[in-house]
Amino acid sequence: MAMIAERAEEIAENGPFDHDFTVPHSTMLATMISGGVATNVTPDLCSFTFEIRSLPTHDAQAELEFLKTRANSEILPRMQEKCAETGIEWEEIFAYPAMGDNTSSEGFAFFRDIMPEWSGKVSYGSEGGVFETIGGIPSVIVGPGSIRQAHKPDEFVEVEQLSLCLAFLGKLAAKISEPA
Repeated sequence: MAMIAERAEEIAENGPFDHDFTVPHSTMLATMISGGVATNVTPDLCSFTFEIRSLPTHDAQAELEFLKTRANSEILPRMQEKCAETGIEWEEIFAYPAMGDNTSSEGFAFFRDIMPEWSGKVSYGSEGGVFETIGGIPSVIVGPGSIRQAHKPDEFVEVEQLSLCLAFLGKLAAKISEPA
């Protein structure tokens, strides 16, 4: 986990960068840790989950391979000096590609006049990257709420945001119903 945090700091300092994003560089972070049964018992297993959120121009798979190589060459030998049966196993739980900028797409042009607000490029994951990269479908994230209230205890969407969303959906329905 320290190696991942160190690599995340290197990326934050050296890039690659895209300053149009809310966080202008790729990030990585250990998010869940599990292991042990008591404070006086050496755990037989410890696991942790981490994520890489990459910019569209940063190859997350290459970054993961870099981490694996480094862990196997620097950390694993030290572990096995203490206990030969130890090891490191990697399991990719899921992956989705980063989303690009689709402000020049036909879809964005369709939404531009009825969106309550354009927030710019965002530094969080979405299926939009899958649609773009694998499906060749330019994507735009549209929805209520603020990332400042998301993904934390007691996350919420303000009632005002829901009202804006309903107004947007009404405008969208009217726009779709317009004769061509």
